[in-house]
Amino acid sequence: MIYLLAISVFPLAFSVAIAFTSWESGVAPEFVGLANFVTLSGDSRFWGAIETTFLLVLAGLSIELCLGLMIALFLNKEFRGIKLLRGIMLTPMMLPAVTIGMTFTMLLNYYRGPANYFLSIVGLGSVQWLSRYPNALYSIILVNAWQWTPFTVAVLLAGLQSLPVEPQEAARVDGASSLQILRKVTLPMLFPVILAVLLLRSIDAFKLFDVVFVLTGGGPATSTETATLYTYLLGWTFFRFGYASAASFVLLFILSITLLIFIRVVRSRGSSA
Repeated sequence: MIYLLAISVFPLAFSVAIAFTSWESGVAPEFVGLANFVTLSGDSRFWGAIETTFLLVLAGLSIELCLGLMIALFLNKEFRGIKLLRGIMLTPMMLPAVTIGMTFTMLLNYYRGPANYFLSIVGLGSVQWLSRYPNALYSIILVNAWQWTPFTVAVLLAGLQSLPVEPQEAARVDGASSLQILRKVTLPMLFPVILAVLLLRSIDAFKLFDVVFVLTGGGPATSTETATLYTYLLGWTFFRFGYASAASFVLLFILSITLLIFIRVVRSRGSSA
């Protein structure tokens, strides 16, 4: 309990305390009340980072869910080598994010990257993947989806394998096609698992930092800067610790409200369906 208090409660309480101070490098903290939060309300760079974060989350989750469901349905079959294939599919999410970021930085390098090399072979020319907007944003979305789609596959596959087979067999006997069985039987039964996947991935995606930091550093300019990256820069590049702490709590509040709304909307639609 002492250990848990030391690594969770104390840092949280400390962050709350300094959020109401003006504390910069080399200067003692000074209580300023709600001044940091008032300043944040007019910080266009912070709200731009929030907008970028939402865009990355929505695009990433859409790709991961659709692609993950298709792969999970494919892997929910029995054929020779399926166990090996399932193991290989899980590899990306087990790799460190920094390793993935560095690997894709080399793959997408404008001058020497294999991606542009193969594009040049087929006559499409080189693409500035990481140094031009919106290509840099698309690259982050694809890299993040490549890393975390296996997580979606693993959870959905476990859900598919736990479903009872009787309803599907009854629908097949009644003459339903495979697509009808998927839409009317499988997906409704799988809905709680899909909701869990979306919730877990949403929480994690809103904290996206490491891949962006390695791939683009938030650039070009601030076009791919996420809220967590901007908060990091405030604290450890600009050394505005109080302002960075206030930004992190505003981000926490926005994330909490968004997830609560998301859960209610998805649950209501699932119940009506």
